[in-house]
Amino acid sequence: ETLDPNSILLLVTVTIVLGFVFATFSMTFMIRFAEFLIKLSVIANIILGAGMAIAGVVYEKAEIIALGAMTFVLASCYAWFVWNRIAFAAANLITASVAVKSNMGVTFFAWAAILVGGLW
Repeated sequence: ETLDPNSILLLVTVTIVLGFVFATFSMTFMIRFAEFLIKLSVIANIILGAGMAIAGVVYEKAEIIALGAMTFVLASCYAWFVWNRIAFAAANLITASVAVKSNMGVTFFAWAAILVGGLW
């Protein structure tokens, strides 16, 4: 089976365009929803650890159960200790995002990396 060069070119072009779109809007999204993103990532770690443990039970794999349970416990402890500091972390994320956004040279290198990666 042969690959159609036009299909590959279309795939690469769409990937590059989507990369530019996501790179452009991700900074604004991070600034606007910084605290939500941090809370979501902490909660997602807990849920994924529990999900892994449940998957281990379903497939009767003791190592997966242990790994999932350990991830669940560690992520839960982490959430317990840092939850009150999330507002500070969000402020740091906003400050860093604004600094990067105000320096368009950094943005240029991000766009260039997307272009070079796509052309590679």
